[in-house]
Amino acid sequence: MCAKRLQWLRPRIFSFLGVLAVALSVTAAASASPTTKHITIVHDVLVGDTKISAGNYQLLIDEGRVTVEQGKRVVAQAPAHWEQRDEKPVYDSVLYADGYHVVEIRFARHRDVLVITTPSVSSAALR
Repeated sequence: MCAKRLQWLRPRIFSFLGVLAVALSVTAAASASPTTKHITIVHDVLVGDTKISAGNYQLLIDEGRVTVEQGKRVVAQAPAHWEQRDEKPVYDSVLYADGYHVVEIRFARHRDVLVITTPSVSSAALR
């Protein structure tokens, strides 16, 4: 009886493992795609070493880098990474250091914040 059960179970286990492997690879491929966000900058700022004017921008966040676009034009790029915070902000917000260096972008209703590395300012200066 045990041999019959094993004979019946073996192909199903391999089928399940195959489906699981495909599901995990699809999930990994989806998480590897860049994240797109939109922000409004209310005054001239620096993102990395690049000055950008007030306006509406699209952010593409991928593999440790943020690319700032206005329309189809790339206006700035800088190293960036995600960090998780304890609270979810109510509104989108941009945090500045030295008055004009963008160091962190918080998105409404998300715990993850985008921390932008600048040459002379770090987000640790805000804490």
